[in-house]
Amino acid sequence: MIYVVIPNYILNEEIATLAKGAIKSFKGKGVKVIAVNDGSPYSTECLKGADHIIEKKKNGGFAIAINAGIKYVLKTAKAEDWIVCVNNDVEARGDWVYEADRCFVEWQADIVGGLGYRCKEIPSPEDNRFSEGGLFADWMFPGGFFITKRKYFDDCGIYDENYRHGGIEDIDLFYVGKTKGKRIIMSPRLQYWHQEGATRCSDTQKGIQSEAIKENEAYFLKKYGFHPVKELNSILICNYLNP
Repeated sequence: MIYVVIPNYILNEEIATLAKGAIKSFKGKGVKVIAVNDGSPYSTECLKGADHIIEKKKNGGFAIAINAGIKYVLKTAKAEDWIVCVNNDVEARGDWVYEADRCFVEWQADIVGGLGYRCKEIPSPEDNRFSEGGLFADWMFPGGFFITKRKYFDDCGIYDENYRHGGIEDIDLFYVGKTKGKRIIMSPRLQYWHQEGATRCSDTQKGIQSEAIKENEAYFLKKYGFHPVKELNSILICNYLNP
């Protein structure tokens, strides 16, 4: 079984459309989509395509919301079941299941991430825009879309809920994995489209997000003794590229 956990804080029509598209892109045989409504003030009709919806009465931020979905899955998930953690502004492209499985088997991955684009259609390598840098959303760090198995959470724990609003909690999650010898495999064959920051860049969230990031960076620095962004390579060094 593959469980896809998508936290949602719906604020407007644009985000609602993105969330609906994200759910639709992951639906399939053997896949169960878990949507978490994180106290959204806007209509959450867009989440009805999910197999299960977790309703939270008040907004708790990304870490708390996605943990609600992970905890729900861990109640029934078996050791080899997959847990996919994904933002609601992401849509899967191509046979992501096949590629993730290949990385688990051939590369003994603990987490599989991929290559994200800002354009709706995935270009070919011959496309001259490919090398200009404008199409990449997430590369070398799989925070917005990654696939793992329940053992990762059993061994490393879930997201630290002390991170406010959204940001840095994914760096923490993967750093813990690094300290426990986990392998993060990044495959350019696993591709997806990413709107990038639809929620945090909305009119009501810009100031909140900016302040939260500063607080979260300070919390990480106090917790581990180094800055999560300025010294990000100390975390990324555990990633392995699968060409």
